[in-house]
Amino acid sequence: MIENPAWKIDHITISEMHISNISQTVTYESMFNMVAYGRADFALFEFGFDEDMSLTRNGFTLHIVPGFKVSMLSSRHYVVSKTHPDGEEFFTALQKGIEILKSQNSFKIAFTEVGFLNQKVEDWKIINYDSNIAPLP
Repeated sequence: MIENPAWKIDHITISEMHISNISQTVTYESMFNMVAYGRADFALFEFGFDEDMSLTRNGFTLHIVPGFKVSMLSSRHYVVSKTHPDGEEFFTALQKGIEILKSQNSFKIAFTEVGFLNQKVEDWKIINYDSNIAPLP
């Protein structure tokens, strides 16, 4: 396995999976190349946008393991200054807007459109935690 320790969520996820023999590198390209050249068995990458969801770089193609996926447990945040003169008003408006977007399922739609969520793998087994845990909204 190869990982980039600077990618905190990936690093935490991999650590919680109790994988032995983890190598580290600092760039996406070197991670990809280490798997492509057989110096690492696998890495956690996003699904590719090709039909088979593979990733291709520099003439090498990495393929997914069908039926299994790893879920990255993370969240997204907005930061609002409490000291800004309009901070409280902005925070209230932001909260209202977020609730409207949630009620319209806009977050899931947006995350799906940009590839953060992939409908092709929606029913695949999550291998890094209890599958009863709720997925992202």
